[in-house]
This record gives sequence, C-alpha cells and structure tokens, in this order.
Amino acid sequence: MEQDTMALMTLAASAAASVGALGAALATWKGATAWKAQARCESRRLALERWITAGVKFRGRLKFVYKDRVMWAVLADRPDIERVSESFWEWNATWPAVVANLEGDLLAQATQLWTDVYLAYAAFMEGDGTLTALGNAVETAYNSTLLKQAVARR
Repeated sequence: MEQDTMALMTLAASAAASVGALGAALATWKGATAWKAQARCESRRLALERWITAGVKFRGRLKFVYKDRVMWAVLADRPDIERVSESFWEWNATWPAVVANLEGDLLAQATQLWTDVYLAYAAFMEGDGTLTALGNAVETAYNSTLLKQAVARR
C-alpha cells in the first residue's frame, strides 16, 4: 500500500505541475498577444502621424509656388516644378509605412486619399491640372477624420 500511495501522490503532483505549466503558457501567450497588439497600434499611430505631418508640410510648401499652372517647356517654371516634385516625393516616402500598418476601412480610405493626391500631382506635372487642385487634394488627405481618429486611439 505504501508504494501505491507514493505512486498516487506522484501522479497527483505531476498532474498539478502540468496544470501549472499550462496556466503559465497560457498567461505568456496572452501577454505576448497583448504586447503584439499594442506594438501594432503604436506602429500604426506613428505611421499615420508621419504621413499626416508630411502632408501638412507638403501643403505648406505648395503655398510658396505662386503659379497655378506650370509648363515643362518654360525654363522659369523649373524651380516651381522641382519644389512641387520634391515635396510630393518626401510625402510619398512615408506611404509604405502607412500601407504596412493599416487594414480594412482605414487602408481603403488612405489608399483613396493617396490616389487622389497622386492623380492631382500627375495632372499638375503634365500641365493639365492646377496647383489649387493639388493643394486641395493634399489638404483633404491630411484632414481625413477617420485617419485622425485612428491616430487619436491608443
């Protein structure tokens, strides 16, 4: 009977240790999941903040171009073309982080806003669009309520 009692106690201790290990593993998994979600939220917030801030800078720089239309053939327009182009590509450099960190409706809206700015930029560079239209597209992008709400969420 003494061996049976000892075997039963060993079995009970092993079962308790297994339950404890399972509980520790579950707690670790939940903690890692929460940390990952927090890190993703922070990454999304930072990407959107950078994109919105770059959009504000882009819009501000457009205010230093005093022509509503530019022509590639006109040498006097080259500095304005370079300023607009440089500002667009600086803003555009923040886009990959936005795409990598957004999903669902936020990604769809951000993509639409980016596309609108790109089309206005392309039209302006081709001489078909106006600086006013490009500025309005940029302003619409950085004033997006949905994106600002995503930045505000923590």
